[in-house]
Amino acid sequence: MLIGHVVDSKLLYVTDLISPRGAPIPRAPETVAVGNTLREFDVDETDLTFVGGHGATIKGADITGALAANK
Repeated sequence: MLIGHVVDSKLLYVTDLISPRGAPIPRAPETVAVGNTLREFDVDETDLTFVGGHGATIKGADITGALAANK
């Protein structure tokens, strides 16, 4: 997993695990893994813009459910 966080710009670059392409991001083991990593490093995803490796973006608030931890 490759994640780059540009703190001042509130950008999070994620390759392949989250790939915004205009469709809703489904909850999957990959998105949960990204969410777990963000929580491990105390990064608030709701205020970020996720930048996918294929050039599209999505607001963190729009995918909070997909990033949620397993219960």
